[in-house]
Amino acid sequence: MQFIKINLGYKVFFVTLFLVMTSFFSFIAVSHIESNSKKNIHKALGTVLDTTQEALHLWLDEQRKNVIGIAQEKDIINYTMVLIKEYGAQKDLTNNSSMLTLRQLMAKYHLHNQGIDFSIIAPDRVVIATMQNSRIGAESNINKQRKHHLDQVFFGKTVFIPTIQNAHNERSGQSNNLTSIFIASPILDSSGNIKAALAIHFDPNTNFSRILQLGRIGSTGESYAFDSKGILITKSRFDHHLKVIDEKSMILNKVADPGGNLLDGYISSTPQNKRPLTLMARRAIKGDFSAYIDAYRDYRGVEVFGVWEWDDVFDIGITAEIDKQEALLPNEQTKIVIITT
Repeated sequence: MQFIKINLGYKVFFVTLFLVMTSFFSFIAVSHIESNSKKNIHKALGTVLDTTQEALHLWLDEQRKNVIGIAQEKDIINYTMVLIKEYGAQKDLTNNSSMLTLRQLMAKYHLHNQGIDFSIIAPDRVVIATMQNSRIGAESNINKQRKHHLDQVFFGKTVFIPTIQNAHNERSGQSNNLTSIFIASPILDSSGNIKAALAIHFDPNTNFSRILQLGRIGSTGESYAFDSKGILITKSRFDHHLKVIDEKSMILNKVADPGGNLLDGYISSTPQNKRPLTLMARRAIKGDFSAYIDAYRDYRGVEVFGVWEWDDVFDIGITAEIDKQEALLPNEQTKIVIITT
């Protein structure tokens, strides 16, 4: 009887040991699979980001050439010189013949380049020509918000200018809450002196956003751009979700962490303009591009995986993200198989 008890004790011990060892190795296997899954997700997102960034650079190169070509057009230069003289003589620029002719010349480029409007800016940073009279004679919004970029134009460079907020709507002649992006180039006289800056206004919701929206993986993947203040430049893929939960369109909002998942009903007590930037945006703006394979909350409060880069050419941050739930779905399915076998 004593022998049977001892033998039974050994069996219980070995069965328990087997179960503990099996659980331990299952845990190790699951952890290893999850770690590899995160690394593979990070790698895939990195590929998407690189491809998207390259596509943006191709778009920028094409548009820069177009804007430079307009700024070097003989008739554009001639009528700009006339307007500069008339501006110096304090003449009314709104309805004179030079302005009307210049607008007619710019109209064909407006359609060709898909720009919403143009501005010709004098050296004192005052707008002397545009499609709408209400902005003529006023300080350029670019100078108010991106003086450094405009200074570069007057030093002879053609530059991309991101996120001018509360930009003038040149179609309606009224101010609204649009974010604008510009490409600006110097206008030179016959002696090669910089006499003005030509800024072409682009709607970020058109080609710029479409390029980024094509850069994604899965059904919840998204690529988007933001400026040094964390302002979202491109249209959110999930704008309709945010509107359903009474959040405003993200076009002008920061890439900020609401503190919880808005799509699950979380209500933040902090106004959007007071929320901290997401982990991704903070790191990108600070220049921290070290690999981060864990999840973090995006501007919806949804846990995502992401990669990011600061583009020195555009002077903007670019990210590619995917929801954690979707990204780890194959991993969760593998976990179930391992645990149940």
